[in-house]
Amino acid sequence: MKSPMPYFRTFPEEFQSKAINRVLKAVKSGDNLQIVGLKGSGKSSIFRAIASHKSILNQSKVFYFDISLLSEISSKEILKMIETGLLTVQNNEHAIFLFDSFENITESRSEVVYKVLHSIYSLNRDFLTIIFSVIRPIELPDILFGKVWMVEPFSGDDLEWFWRGVEKAHEAKIDKKTKELILNVSGGYVAVIKRLMEAAIEGDDVEAIVANPSLNPHLLYQLELMKEGLLGQKNYFEVPIYDTFLRLKEEKNDFIEDIGGKRIKSKLTALEFKVLKKLFQNKNSLVLRDEMVISVWGENAGGIAEHALDQIVYRLGKKLKKSDLKIETIRGRGHVLKVI
Repeated sequence: MKSPMPYFRTFPEEFQSKAINRVLKAVKSGDNLQIVGLKGSGKSSIFRAIASHKSILNQSKVFYFDISLLSEISSKEILKMIETGLLTVQNNEHAIFLFDSFENITESRSEVVYKVLHSIYSLNRDFLTIIFSVIRPIELPDILFGKVWMVEPFSGDDLEWFWRGVEKAHEAKIDKKTKELILNVSGGYVAVIKRLMEAAIEGDDVEAIVANPSLNPHLLYQLELMKEGLLGQKNYFEVPIYDTFLRLKEEKNDFIEDIGGKRIKSKLTALEFKVLKKLFQNKNSLVLRDEMVISVWGENAGGIAEHALDQIVYRLGKKLKKSDLKIETIRGRGHVLKVI
């Protein structure tokens, strides 16, 4: 499989015009912006298009930070990159900071990143716009994170461009009937389209895969990522094959995680599993906040943002809704895992 494909590093002039116009509007109004979409929705392609679009480059200096590539470096190094970007901006020249995959910071980075970002923005807000790419809205009452714009499914010329790009990368052509089937069941969700196209190119039975997505492990993984990102909520646009995937999982009573014999239907992140494990080891007893933070983050606990644990517990609580486990929060003290 070829991913990512070089073809998708350049974009048509009119590609994702709604997203481009929304960014231009944010720059004009002086607002920051969250571009929200699940993994595989085309969000990173949109960010790369923003970073190279002439209308944006003509009025702003753009800095693109892909946080997904920075998982092994420290907060200090991230901040050094940001400050280096600021130093290259001329006096009164407008700058746009694009933070792709910012959820990697919201889930695990220290309070230092938030404080410095907030400080940088406060000092430079007259000529700085920050655009965040996240899986779900950052639910913090802070002007730093700005307004929310949801990624829309690919359609029209954007979808045709994407389709031709995959065919070109694989030097293949997919028949009209299969193309119609893939587009109908994908709902314009580009990662699903790509997985089904690759299956068709490899000679797999696409109709059988559409009827039972588990027949294709690459597609199944993508659908599991969707499920993890949605936290049990309905997707904000229709993806028919995802509905099929959910129905079949329910029929199979297919569980993803198991802890102490208690099965959970949602895939947990590494931090969520650490929190659940600590709570389960002390089930029906109060686990103090400080104790939990040390258990989850170890020697790095001192620099962790206060809200980081709250966000993890909130997401974990949603994932446990259909299980025999329930988290109770004792305000200001900690959390208790109740086994129903």
